[in-house]
Order: sequence, then C-alpha cells, then structure tokens
Amino acid sequence: MADLYDGYDGFVLLEPREVFDSMILGVSTNAFIYDQDALIEYWAKEFTEDEVGKDEAYEMAVEWFQFNVEGAYMGEHTPVYCSKVDAEWREECLAPIVAVDKALRHSHPSVGKG
Repeated sequence: MADLYDGYDGFVLLEPREVFDSMILGVSTNAFIYDQDALIEYWAKEFTEDEVGKDEAYEMAVEWFQFNVEGAYMGEHTPVYCSKVDAEWREECLAPIVAVDKALRHSHPSVGKG
C-alpha cells in the first residue's frame, strides 16, 4: 500500500507519525504545514500527565514547541507551523498551501484532522 506522502521525497515528517500526521494541514511547495495549536495542545496534555497544572503545562508546551520544534532547522524541507487561532498569521501561513489531493484524503481520512 502506498504511503500518503509518497512523492514528497526529503520532506520532513514529525515523529511519531501516528500522533503527528493527523496535525498536517497541507503541503507547500517545499514543506508540510502543521497545525501549531494542535501540536502545543498535544504536548500540554503530555506535560499535564506529569502532574503539572494545566496553565504550567501549557506554558511548558509552548516553550517545548518554540525551542525544540519551531527553532529546529531540518534542511530545506523543514516543516512550517501555522496557528489556526491567529487570523493574521493563518492567512499568511496558509496562502501557499497546495491542497492535499482529495482522493488521498478519502483513502487516509485522518489527514488534516486534529
């Protein structure tokens, strides 16, 4: 069975894919575009499980994202992170998206959900 992301050689996918693939909003000409808010919420939940308060867990998740993810350069195909909450950033970020083929979405319904 072909992987949904065949044809995107060199593009960076966050690991573990079973967690992060559903947070992909689309693909630009050179990188996958991830839902920044979903990523932060995921890590906040992870930190909350470590018996940290909700607000502190969220702050820790934002710091984790900024330092370990957003600040990481992984080559020319480093992922792009887009907040769906910030309208101004969303427009700038999502403008170059090339939509993921609907047939592939049909075959892989988790893509773009999160």
